[in-house]
Amino acid sequence: IETAQRAIDVIDEALRIYPGEPELRASATAVRDFVATVKVAHWVELAERAVFRGNYGRGIARYRDALFYLSRAEMGEDARAAAATRINREIELLRARIATSEKTVTPSATPEYARASPNGAHGEDDGRESSHASPNAIDAEDFSDAAGQND
Repeated sequence: IETAQRAIDVIDEALRIYPGEPELRASATAVRDFVATVKVAHWVELAERAVFRGNYGRGIARYRDALFYLSRAEMGEDARAAAATRINREIELLRARIATSEKTVTPSATPEYARASPNGAHGEDDGRESSHASPNAIDAEDFSDAAGQND
């Protein structure tokens, strides 16, 4: 990502000298798309890992983080729209999976020790908004997942 950012700086400098050059503008857009895609892909990967582990609520939260970064990314509108559509589809599928699993699990079939307290203090993620103070926050589980990955 750092190298791509430097490339954008070089292209922007060249655009100051040659402002009407369409190939420079196309290159700048392509590199910005790349940077945005890498950032969004990171959050999508965290979401997929959470879903793989059966933590659908956390998966939804990570997909929402991906949408957050996607909405602020400097990239072409076609690429943004396609990515947003895919991410929103995944969120809806997870919500449906959560709803289906809630219908199949009845309180009488769930042992008392596994039931949630009235305030949800049992530690499970119920699919509601992420409790992160900042969209940049990554919790310990996500950090351990991403350890050793350098972009």
